[in-house]
Amino acid sequence: MAFDLDDAAGVELDFAGTELDGLTVRMRPTSIGGLLDIAAVAENLEGLGDGESPAKLREQLRKVLEPLAAVLASWNLTAGGQPVPADLDGLLRLTPPMLGRIVSAYVAAQAQPGEELGKDSTSGGISPEAQTAAAALSSSLPSSSVPG
Repeated sequence: MAFDLDDAAGVELDFAGTELDGLTVRMRPTSIGGLLDIAAVAENLEGLGDGESPAKLREQLRKVLEPLAAVLASWNLTAGGQPVPADLDGLLRLTPPMLGRIVSAYVAAQAQPGEELGKDSTSGGISPEAQTAAAALSSSLPSSSVPG
């Protein structure tokens, strides 16, 4: 049975204890390439639109934010009591610091191993099998003296 990439679990970003306390953002999973595109959002915002008209700047900004909008599934964000859509237009309503925090939280969450990964790990220690193999190799090597 094949595993479809579209069935991979997304991630819920929780900003409890931060200046965005109460905001919850649900993101779809993305590929490594998609994650790199999203991580580049902040970099691509720097110097964006130098000398450009507001209309051209808006067009450029929309293009930069498209990878993030593609993985934005939902959020509980409102403005004036009305829900802000979880899409490209909604992203354009965010403040720059808020956008940066969402991007950073998503990239950090995607870079973490899954809950199941490493659950039987010895916290990075050398496995008993590797220790046995290393001991066997070291005991079979002749000692050499290096002239000093």
